[in-house]
Amino acid sequence: MTFPYLPRTSFFDRLPRRGGRLLAAILVGTSFLLSACAAPSARASGSGSGRPSDAGATLSAEESADALRLAQESRLELQTQSARLKELEGQVRDLTEILSWTAEQIQNQTRQLDSLRQGAAGMPPAASSTAPLHASQAPRRISSDEASQYRLALDQYFGRNYAAALKAFSDLLAQYPQGAYADNAEYWIGESRFAQGDYPGALAAFRKVFAYPGTEKADDAQLKIGYCHLRLNDRKKAEEEFRKLVSLYPSSEYVDRAQGEIDKLTGKPL
Repeated sequence: MTFPYLPRTSFFDRLPRRGGRLLAAILVGTSFLLSACAAPSARASGSGSGRPSDAGATLSAEESADALRLAQESRLELQTQSARLKELEGQVRDLTEILSWTAEQIQNQTRQLDSLRQGAAGMPPAASSTAPLHASQAPRRISSDEASQYRLALDQYFGRNYAAALKAFSDLLAQYPQGAYADNAEYWIGESRFAQGDYPGALAAFRKVFAYPGTEKADDAQLKIGYCHLRLNDRKKAEEEFRKLVSLYPSSEYVDRAQGEIDKLTGKPL
């Protein structure tokens, strides 16, 4: 039996024209939605295997913040230690001055004792002496008032009352120009001016110390002369004065200190 020819028809052709178009549109829309849903999933999968995630970027930022915080803490600690070092240097300087003052006190008491002994003995001339003592080399008598004024002036200086100390030492020197403490008073006038930042005035005072023959403040004054020139930014002159101390006073307690300054000025390693 032969059947009549029937043209091939699709499922959509069998539907009514309007219904078929509607169903086709629904299927196409569904396909588009499925493709759109698959794309983020593929991107998420790709980001996991390729580019670093946002969590990694956040971690890097946190590490940077920690490093910055540690650097700031280290800087603060360094500033604290630097301030502490300056404080310790100041304490060492104060102790050095106190030791110097103590040594002076011992020297002064020795002078007073020698003066009393000479007064009690009437200072008879020695039988073997062939020449009299020069007036400037003769033992200087110490009055109790002079010694008291000198101690009070030193108290002002070590109490950091430099203006009061300067006046006290100047008054002492004016009242006892040839006194037992005249050279010391001249030296401490220089120290008081140095502490006030008056380096030219301090320099002039320190130089006057050498006008007193036999002074025990010569090496002290020589050292401070070097420091005056150093503060006045005359490095060449400062080096000359420090070298002079090493040369003229080889047994001075300040030789090592002066040599250290020379090494710094000439660039030698310490």
